[in-house]
Amino acid sequence: MKDRFLVVSVLLGLALPAVPASAQNPRPFVAISPCRLADTRDSSFPAGYGPPALSSGVVRVITFSGRCGIPSGIEAVSANLTVVNTLGAGFIATFPAGSPQPDPLVSSLNYSGVDQVVANAAVIPVNTSGQANFLAGVSGTDIIIDVNGYYPSIALATEMPPVDRFTTTQIVKGAILTCASTSFSATIATCTGLQLNGLAVRLVAAEANRVCNVVTGAGFATASGSGSVADFFTWNGSNWVITTGATAPMNNLSCNR
Repeated sequence: MKDRFLVVSVLLGLALPAVPASAQNPRPFVAISPCRLADTRDSSFPAGYGPPALSSGVVRVITFSGRCGIPSGIEAVSANLTVVNTLGAGFIATFPAGSPQPDPLVSSLNYSGVDQVVANAAVIPVNTSGQANFLAGVSGTDIIIDVNGYYPSIALATEMPPVDRFTTTQIVKGAILTCASTSFSATIATCTGLQLNGLAVRLVAAEANRVCNVVTGAGFATASGSGSVADFFTWNGSNWVITTGATAPMNNLSCNR
């Protein structure tokens, strides 16, 4: 599925019980464009994300970070799980890779017979490398994993300006960020002529990298342009602010995809 726009995450400030964070310290949810991360029926997927099907009682380690725009430094992933070609009644359980199997083992999806197709939404906790164990209990099955967002760690979340969709306009903490034009290739997504509430936006590499990590999850590629240091913007952790601390600001922003 080809992107029609440059996808930017949304920090909603929500947390679900499955996310390894206390109610007093919730993690934000970062939405991404729905992406098929794995399909054990499809041999065109990279090793570890395609065949073979899950065997009963055998753990399969799935790495989420680095695919579908999911960065490193995450604590959980939001996904839709679908089982196909089930061999009998069974269930799918997930838990962070490298962790002991939970007791009791909680299922993320249940199936009750042969050749069923069953789907369910799940929040999947991962380890510090962005990996989760997938276990088919009782009976084996093929599985499809479609991801739609993730929960960043506290360290990652504090670096991420909350933004919406990077089309012609976007909301950034009550301010409107606009692009004069956008362009896309297989590896680069570019926004030319950024403005914040009508003022030209100038960024240095550190801020460009923060924005790109929100936009595509893949980091900063390049930026160009020049202008008065008076309209140079930085992210202070909760809002965009004007600063005069940069001597070489840039505006035409390109993010890796």
